[in-house]
Amino acid sequence: LLVFVGLGRLAARLLRRVMTRGGADPALANVTIPLVRFAFYGLAVVAAMEQMGFNVGSLLAGFGVAGLAIGLAAQETLGNIFAGFVLLWDRPFRLGDAVTISGTFGHVTEIGLRSTRLRTLEHREVTIPNRQVIQEQIVNHTRYPKVRINVPLGVAYGADLDRVRSVLLESAAANPGVAREPAPQVVVVALTDSAVQVELRVWIEEPSAERANFFHVLEIAKRALDAAGVEIPFPQHVVRLVGGAPAEAVR
Repeated sequence: LLVFVGLGRLAARLLRRVMTRGGADPALANVTIPLVRFAFYGLAVVAAMEQMGFNVGSLLAGFGVAGLAIGLAAQETLGNIFAGFVLLWDRPFRLGDAVTISGTFGHVTEIGLRSTRLRTLEHREVTIPNRQVIQEQIVNHTRYPKVRINVPLGVAYGADLDRVRSVLLESAAANPGVAREPAPQVVVVALTDSAVQVELRVWIEEPSAERANFFHVLEIAKRALDAAGVEIPFPQHVVRLVGGAPAEAVR
């Protein structure tokens, strides 16, 4: 028993060293190493019981039947464990990445066999079952060194679009979080009922701060349009009465 326990610890130590030198994902190491250690401990128990005269074959057969019953009763848990291995193998994100999963934005703090944990901007911990993680769309905000954010704005139909574009580009250039290359852009994306919908597109070099940069760019753009006298209209409807009383009589 002591020999197998010592071998298990030695194997776990060597495996951690190999995975660290090979640049393996820390989450994969945190899951694989305990499994290897427990496998050695299981062999130690079986070998010790055999030396003590127990019928190990019958015991293993009984454990197999019990394991089948437990597996049928815990299908959801086993599904989460299988999904955890899929995540560790596919690696759509790593520890510390900023991601959006199931509509929740946060930084990955733990990738376990049963669930994945995120830390939101409000410093709340969100635990998502791994089965749900692999079934939902995953947006990784830190996989690439630069990320483009699109800031929507609405201006009045009477506004000079060239003036609007110039003001917004100047506001983006004054923002230290905005990258110079690729250059920011201002495009018209829609003509709505009460406003011309434009979009300020900027690139940032710190993908993990995407949300913070979005809020900052939006605020600075609003202040710049106000300073330039560009109207940001409220939603409104124009009602015309045809064939009724004169307009002066309508109350």
